[in-house]
Amino acid sequence: MGASSSGLLDEAKISNIKEDEQGLTLTPPADPWCDPSYESQAFVRALRLYRQDKGSYESWEMLLGTEEQVLASQVMEEVLSWLQSQLQSRVKGKKAERIRQWLATVQASYSLVLEQLSVSLQALRAECRQTASANQALIRSNLDQIMSSHCFLEEKVKACICAEAEKVCGECVSPNISSILEALTEHISAGIQGMQLTLHTQMDSAFTHTNGGTEETKKDLSPLHSIRLDQSYRQVESLTEKLEDVKQRFGLSSTQRLVHCAHLQMEKLLDSAVYTLDLFLLSSARLQPSLIPVKIQRAKERVLKDSSF
Repeated sequence: MGASSSGLLDEAKISNIKEDEQGLTLTPPADPWCDPSYESQAFVRALRLYRQDKGSYESWEMLLGTEEQVLASQVMEEVLSWLQSQLQSRVKGKKAERIRQWLATVQASYSLVLEQLSVSLQALRAECRQTASANQALIRSNLDQIMSSHCFLEEKVKACICAEAEKVCGECVSPNISSILEALTEHISAGIQGMQLTLHTQMDSAFTHTNGGTEETKKDLSPLHSIRLDQSYRQVESLTEKLEDVKQRFGLSSTQRLVHCAHLQMEKLLDSAVYTLDLFLLSSARLQPSLIPVKIQRAKERVLKDSSF
């Protein structure tokens, strides 16, 4: 995390920052899964249909990492039980050694799968693009008919399932939303507040020992690039136990994606905070020494305010 934060100091990145009367604000990077391309949408749909054919309707839990990593996780999910059955009786030694060998085998298998899938997926992308390019004229000439047929089919499907879906939602989902949100808010907020407290303490410690010099301030801020959030992570991980009842009621196989997303969000908040403070160093080089403490306070307030949202 620290290396990625310090790397953000390139001059080319400063265009993503705006400075107003309250201080500096980071424009967060786009999440590739939140606003995907048509290729990514097709990938997600194909993965969903593939998993539905196998009786699983929670493909969203697999969307962690790149498309290659998602596919590798899917393959490993299918071969892991077979791999265990083949190796369990052959692995010898003490328990700790057997665990070490098993983890090393799983990691090696994953790396091999990922390597082969990356090559195959790249070839598939090229083939799909070539096919799409060849059919572009045909698709455009029939686009109106395609769109009208799509809308007609969509309305027919809605008419068939809307009433039943609204009934299920009203009886089984809506009554539980409040309790689910309460459980999520309690643990995720506790983790983020712990991250804020750690950041606040580190900032106070760094700024207390500086006399206003830019180089000295930069040196004092360097520990912020390597803040450990282990305690905050553990607070969020307690969601797994808290939502056990939710898993049973709604048939969820795992709440791990919620935990992972919360961890990623905490890391993004921390990276944004350190980025803002790094930019303060760039801008404070042009200030009079007497104005630097004021700038420091404004930067701290902005960092804590942004993380509070």
